[in-house]
Amino acid sequence: MRDITTSPDSGNYSNHEDTAFPLDLDKVSQSLNDLPADDEYTWEDHLSDIVDEATIIPETEPLVHFGDKEVFHRANLLVLSGAPKSRKSCLAGIITAGAIRRESIGAVIESLYVSPNPDGHAVIFVDTENPQRIFQRNIKAILKLAGCDHRPDFFYPLHYRKHDKGKRRSRLDSAIRQATLKHNGIALIVIDGIADFIYDANDEKESAEITEWVCNLADGFNAGVIAILHLNKNTPTERGHLGSIMQRKADELIRVIKDGQASYTEAVMMREVL
Repeated sequence: MRDITTSPDSGNYSNHEDTAFPLDLDKVSQSLNDLPADDEYTWEDHLSDIVDEATIIPETEPLVHFGDKEVFHRANLLVLSGAPKSRKSCLAGIITAGAIRRESIGAVIESLYVSPNPDGHAVIFVDTENPQRIFQRNIKAILKLAGCDHRPDFFYPLHYRKHDKGKRRSRLDSAIRQATLKHNGIALIVIDGIADFIYDANDEKESAEITEWVCNLADGFNAGVIAILHLNKNTPTERGHLGSIMQRKADELIRVIKDGQASYTEAVMMREVL
């Protein structure tokens, strides 16, 4: 058997001029220090991404309890999914009713409690699917459930079905920024029809971009964000590529399932249930 430790093929290549690669540590060090002039990130930018044992992270307020469990917080993305007419929009409306109260009204429905909004932070409810008359009927039901005779000035039910898909995102971005300044913060953002903010729910790039956007809304504005999404027609999974990505990125995913004349919820995923 050949001893590979002494074979010519495995010799010390540094002894062969044609294969020697001298290492100049001074040049390596200098190259590391010569950052590109057009580098868009500073060292402070990278340091700001560090999360360690000393990082101070403010507690996020719980927005929704089911029984004694906190299931939805500020700075969280909750995806509500279900088949058409399963009453997922109704559940979002019930949560909204609690969020537009300055003081608690107890359980909005049996076992579901929504934290009040004593500081009057903005609550935004966007509808992309229904005609105005149905949307108005739904908003009236929310106000009635909340015990309000008229719309509180910090509650913004926005009808976006009439707007082009390509402009809905920028329009909502602007509304959120301005409402934040006017009311010193955002408590809740409901997007009833998140798939209507893109052209193709099976397009990977569009789906990834819109999912990143709603996650940034939650984090950037310390707001609870509810995105409502349909299930696929033939399978009990969320619609298209958009549904797959949102399922992975959501903090909570609840499916609303219709059973005859009644509907019930199924908690598919909860990251922060205490």
